Amino acid sequence: MAAWFFCFLCSTYSYGATIVADLAGDYAAGIGSFSEGQDAVLTGTNGTWTFKNVGQANGSLIYYGAGNKNSVNFKGFAGPRTDWSLNVPAVSSGVIFDDDNKNANPVHRTDIGSVNIHPSNSTDDLVLSWDSNYSGPVRITGFVQHAKTNGTGLVWSGDVSNSSTGKTVDLGSGTLKSSAADFSTDTMIISTNTSLNIKSHANGSMASGLGHAGVQIEAVPYITSIRDSFGENGTLGVGWSYYVSDNANIDGTTNEIKMTYNAIGANGAKPMFTDGNGSGITPNKVYGDSVATDSTELEFHPANHNTGMNYVLARWEVGAEDGTWFDIAGSLRQLNTQYNGIEFSILADGDEIYNIVSDVENGNSIPYEEFFLEQVFAKYSIDFVINSLGKYNGDSTLLSAYIMAGITPETPDSVPEPATWAMMVLGAVGIVFLKKKGNRQ
Repeated sequence: MAAWFFCFLCSTYSYGATIVADLAGDYAAGIGSFSEGQDAVLTGTNGTWTFKNVGQANGSLIYYGAGNKNSVNFKGFAGPRTDWSLNVPAVSSGVIFDDDNKNANPVHRTDIGSVNIHPSNSTDDLVLSWDSNYSGPVRITGFVQHAKTNGTGLVWSGDVSNSSTGKTVDLGSGTLKSSAADFSTDTMIISTNTSLNIKSHANGSMASGLGHAGVQIEAVPYITSIRDSFGENGTLGVGWSYYVSDNANIDGTTNEIKMTYNAIGANGAKPMFTDGNGSGITPNKVYGDSVATDSTELEFHPANHNTGMNYVLARWEVGAEDGTWFDIAGSLRQLNTQYNGIEFSILADGDEIYNIVSDVENGNSIPYEEFFLEQVFAKYSIDFVINSLGKYNGDSTLLSAYIMAGITPETPDSVPEPATWAMMVLGAVGIVFLKKKGNRQ
């Protein structure tokens, strides 16, 4: 069950990519604003690139209009290192040094834009980092390439990490000798606590460390998300509503209460939707000692069994233009090890399609769990439900969820027999009466 916030998904649908971050593109857009000696910090719409050399007293590379050794074509960021005659490591869109021009530029890749890199020797890492200002599903592609035709090679590694969860995903690593290494991910969820790092150093002497690096991060479209839906002014997103209930399926009971907005909720949570009996939903912390939410999460807090209303849920009603097939991606964290833990369920049209209960071996908690449900059929609603399994003091749960358009199955189910058609018609009539919340139009 070990997982983390960057859920690697298996979705196969195509999408029109919107670039969230592009190393070469962001570099080209930002380089013109730099003055001599300025730190290498490139700020874009969705995040910030920084270029550093781990091991130096002053780790940040600085801007140079021209490099050493008559490198009039150099225009980028470099050292400085006072103990060497060259300003390395270096990052540039032009040649690094004239002597290496014949080796550096002819092998540039064209499928993804890239920058030239020249790390130092094996004692220090040149680090290209991107800190996200974006939350949502993305795909990441890129490469690192050794640009020399000789030498001992270039050592590299890459990772994506989230400071909220402390988890890291490995993008790859290895030693390159006149070769390239590609990396890519399936759909993953990133947040404003996400950082991406590409590290490199020469395999031996710094002369052999010339290379190229390219990274692109593309946003994957989604219909709605549980965090985006929270209305901090008291108005929820289109199709969303919050309830407490005595049953996970609120269409199967008459005992459900629609939660209401409070500018200041229980224990000072600001703002919060609540029912007044201990249940609440907020993008902040319900209790002062609970874990802070990530930028993709809401905190859910159900009431205990004594209230009889121990289910708290967020419902999304399917709109007329949303289709009927969906992919659902997200994660949950229930970190309090006291009491009995929680049960989390996802329902589509009132039918349970996902369920997880706090693990006794983890002290009745769920340290971190991802979920990805592909080709979910839902004509009316999708519900995300937290059930208190006893005392509610330790039941605060951080939930992230994204609903994306799924692929309609290419092969429809076989045509039913006439008798089966009759049963389906009667069943459909029953469903219409059950769905008292109605379909969002």
